Amino acid sequence: MTCSEISNQLFVGLFTIWLTAILFLLLPYRLPYVKINSGDIMTILSASQIRAVEQTANDAGLPYRDMMEKAGKGCAEYILQSCGNFNTVCVLIGKGKNGGDGYVLSRYLANAGKKVFAVKMFDCESDSLSESMKDILPDSVELLYLSDNKEKIFSLIEKCDII
Repeated sequence: MTCSEISNQLFVGLFTIWLTAILFLLLPYRLPYVKINSGDIMTILSASQIRAVEQTANDAGLPYRDMMEKAGKGCAEYILQSCGNFNTVCVLIGKGKNGGDGYVLSRYLANAGKKVFAVKMFDCESDSLSESMKDILPDSVELLYLSDNKEKIFSLIEKCDII
């Protein structure tokens, strides 16, 4: 299986798990969906729809911190179960609450004994909750900033088993 195929499976798996939980618990109406090659159904939402779903979940009593924890843990479990034997992982950390998910994912993979490089892709600070997730990374996670040394990071990405 190629890295690209693994990456596609990971994204589909995490997104499907997270979105299914949110949609079935909180949304009273059906949204557009598409079938994926594996036969699974994935609901397609815009960024504003995702924010609305998350806000609805938060308003219903599911804190953003718990959503981040569930998303990161679910992704880590999927990677550990689906990707066989691997040693090094590069987690690309985005802005906003997705960045918080990435920090949680990094923590779980490091706690499972994997060498984790967390690469923050943007210089700007994210929301305070996401940034607080950075503070609970184990010391074994190497936190890098794309703006500090792009060549080193690109070289590192080429050597990682999973991105």
